[in-house]
Amino acid sequence: SRDFFVAMLTSLVRSATRLFSSSAPHGVSRFGVVGSGQMGTGIALTAALQAKLPVTIIDSRAESVDKSRREMEKLLARMVEKKKIDEATRNETFQRVRFGTSLTDLKDVDFVVEAVTEDIELKRVIVSALDEITRPDVILASDTSSISITK
Repeated sequence: SRDFFVAMLTSLVRSATRLFSSSAPHGVSRFGVVGSGQMGTGIALTAALQAKLPVTIIDSRAESVDKSRREMEKLLARMVEKKKIDEATRNETFQRVRFGTSLTDLKDVDFVVEAVTEDIELKRVIVSALDEITRPDVILASDTSSISITK
């Protein structure tokens, strides 16, 4: 339900905010997200806004990437409207985000979150591809609520 989604996204944003705003060095200088739905867009926005990291958000479909771009612009505009951020922060945040359709665009990131639909085979294919594309020291994470991460 929508309430469950909002609660999950809020929890994820709080966790990411704590991680990225901690004074401890985390070694992450480039962030990637696979999946440009609501969750992927929210994760990417949090990393770009809170951690001020360059973010690459990838989806296999260009129309999904375009929708994510429009949604992020809307979310940032709403934050400006509510005076949570100023115009300069909105612009800086949006400039940190790159949108694409190829997993190879993630080859230089330090941390990748897979946030695609709850399809175990799709998640396996993506994680396997990321394992080949990214450096051995990259952190690969999965956003899943109904599939055991051990699978």
